[in-house]
Amino acid sequence: MPTSPRAFAASLDSASPDPLYLQVAADIGRHIGHDPRFLHRLPSEAELCALYDVSRITIRQALAHLAERGLVVRRHGRGTFVSAVRRDGRQSAIYSFGDILAGQGLAPETELLAFGMTAPPAEVRAALGLGDTALGLRRGFSVNGRRVAVTEVHYPPALAERITEDMARETSSAEILTRRLGLAIDHADVSVDLAAIGPAVADWLRLPPASTLMRIRRVTHCTGLGPCEHSQILLSTGAAAFRVDAEGRIAPALGAA
Repeated sequence: MPTSPRAFAASLDSASPDPLYLQVAADIGRHIGHDPRFLHRLPSEAELCALYDVSRITIRQALAHLAERGLVVRRHGRGTFVSAVRRDGRQSAIYSFGDILAGQGLAPETELLAFGMTAPPAEVRAALGLGDTALGLRRGFSVNGRRVAVTEVHYPPALAERITEDMARETSSAEILTRRLGLAIDHADVSVDLAAIGPAVADWLRLPPASTLMRIRRVTHCTGLGPCEHSQILLSTGAAAFRVDAEGRIAPALGAA
């Protein structure tokens, strides 16, 4: 069901540390692919101004922010269109974030920020069919001394007793499933969007609380087990650019600033 026009303006928070255009960009990202007005071609700048009750320059900054991250494509004289990068996709193999960085000749440093049983977010519970607990871990990635990304991974309790903190510190999430646990990957569902980050992630990346970042979300399905891992990569603004095709394959085309 389409969101009512009043709800668009109501999604903005004048007390938020995020600039207004970033809030608009994040809200547009949430509507893409879900609201029929945001499936293929976005509403015009004038329509967006009316929906969000903001100036045209704010809308243009928001659309530019989305275009810089590859989520929309702006075509002069024709409007703004949803990019293929925003479409959900499926891939038959999974890759670690560290491997993608290394594939670009970079030498990332990884820090295990959190490890242990935790209450997973609602979207993780839904994706993995969980109850109130899951094994969660968080890693921070730095390149040349700059903190560029955080990954958050959750596993169902059935796998938790087989995954140690040392394993999480020394082994990528992809290798934990395949090399350490000996599981076979059936497929992974991948999506790209914008998401507000939590305080722990914001603190490590040295960003204002509730900042909005590009997110690559993956739900991995293992043969015979079904959904066995939920992971997301949160990329610091300006730190990286991915190319993700319409099938959800993440191409190793990342460059760190």
